Amino acid sequence: MPTPAGLAFTPDGALLAIADRRRILVVDRSGELRHVLEPHASTVEALAYAADGRTLAVAAYGGLRLWSIEAGEPAAKDLAWKGSLLQTAWRPNATVIASGTQDGAVHFWRLDRGSDAAMHGFPAKPKAIVWDSRGRVLATSGGGLVCTWDFTTGPEGQRPTILSGHDDVPCDVMAFKPLEATLAGGTRAGRVLLWSPLRSPEPLAGAEVGAEVTALAWSPSELLIVTTRTGTVVAYELSR
Repeated sequence: MPTPAGLAFTPDGALLAIADRRRILVVDRSGELRHVLEPHASTVEALAYAADGRTLAVAAYGGLRLWSIEAGEPAAKDLAWKGSLLQTAWRPNATVIASGTQDGAVHFWRLDRGSDAAMHGFPAKPKAIVWDSRGRVLATSGGGLVCTWDFTTGPEGQRPTILSGHDDVPCDVMAFKPLEATLAGGTRAGRVLLWSPLRSPEPLAGAEVGAEVTALAWSPSELLIVTTRTGTVVAYELSR
């Protein structure tokens, strides 16, 4: 299942970052405390390690703080934003990091270019932000709007692909299939949908699970695991 917002493992599992209100504790596999990252300006909302495990992103009020904790004393770099950031997600090659904002936008920073931009117009604060494994597509969901942004040609100056099939019901959890740009989404109305957003905004398939979807995860064998508000766990095996 997805890691809760206040916890983040390095990809190799060697370190675990834990949000403790305004500070971050970093422990190793044995549980030994390795670092205490200085208090942030406000309560930490989300944590995410870059794919190489070298940088930890911390989302809070006022922006992102990027901690480099490879060796020696941790060093921080701030990406300022006037408002609250609620969650954050790294592009797999760590050149871009995106965060949902309290005021219904998704802000992203291009770290390789030193630039940033925002996608506005969500009817509610974004609940889910996920990348496909190759970093081509960023999927975002806020309120009843589910859309994807193509980072191979934009997204600056371009419109997103608006995904259909969820009847404007909020889709609060999403996950891309490993090695493919196939997106699974789960709605508050208990519907699970699959899309291939680079091909079509229409869903490939859908299923009812009977209660609000609370989490989605793909197994290495490409099973789709779904959990619901009522405690049901469903596994789907997809045929090609």
